[in-house]
Amino acid sequence: TFVCPYHGWVYHRDGSLKAAREMELKAGFDRTAYGLKRARVEVFMGLVFINCDPQAADFRGPLQHIAEPLGAYDLENAKIAHRETYRVDANWKLVLENYLECYHCATSHRAYARMHTLKELECKVQPIVQAMLDRTEEVTGVAGMGKDYERIFLDAEGFGACVYHSRYGLYEGFLTGSEDGQPVAPLMGYIKGYDGGAGDFQMGPLSFMLNYPDQCVLYRFIPRSLTSTDMEVVWFVNGDAVEGRDYDRDKVTWLWHHTTLEDEYIITRNSEGVNSHFFEPGPYHPEFEATLQQFVSWYLDTLGKAGQ
Repeated sequence: TFVCPYHGWVYHRDGSLKAAREMELKAGFDRTAYGLKRARVEVFMGLVFINCDPQAADFRGPLQHIAEPLGAYDLENAKIAHRETYRVDANWKLVLENYLECYHCATSHRAYARMHTLKELECKVQPIVQAMLDRTEEVTGVAGMGKDYERIFLDAEGFGACVYHSRYGLYEGFLTGSEDGQPVAPLMGYIKGYDGGAGDFQMGPLSFMLNYPDQCVLYRFIPRSLTSTDMEVVWFVNGDAVEGRDYDRDKVTWLWHHTTLEDEYIITRNSEGVNSHFFEPGPYHPEFEATLQQFVSWYLDTLGKAGQ
């Protein structure tokens, strides 16, 4: 059973109320009306998604659209190499906005930017990305590895059921997201080789993954207060990998640990500026911040419907 430590009410494991001490004194008290709240739960490729809204939109259907590229990493059998939570003293929207755009990458994330083509306009790196996509299935051995899919925010199949995947290229000579761009762990899941690409995933409004052939990095944004947000980062490696023999945890986490610390630095200072008396918003970049604009439109639309 579950027992509430406050007043001692007792619940069955299915959430129904078993006993409520002395509540028979209340006329008409119906134990069946006071069970624990039920949550919507979906388990997809080893990831557990929980939604406390009983009327939440279907999420499993939309997730099926990324089953091929996400399935390549065999997350059900992957190993968590490390997890860390970074507290950011800023509103969650500022934290999410920062993740959704790479306009700042070239200036704020030098280590990331020298490896990842996402820091450039699409037209400038299109030949690199296309060359990677042309070889990705042959090199990785995974059908559908380069398959794009985007239904997010206002375009999602249901409220909050955002699903996205895109594979983008790394610059020549770089194979993964590490300090030097070289492999730091055995290949993940069903992947047979390094194609010079990385998989970018979104699952819901606040959960994202950046997946390399030898490691996966999960980002989850958790609002804690008006001016406090947790960035939870989880690093995955192949389930058979042994720390100290097959991988060094510090080498696996180096790039995204340092990048997240850089994000904490710029987001906190951005928050101070936004909350000053002299703040005036500037224009969004039409390409680099396009996804960010989709989020803002979705947020404002949601506020408007809530007020109706």
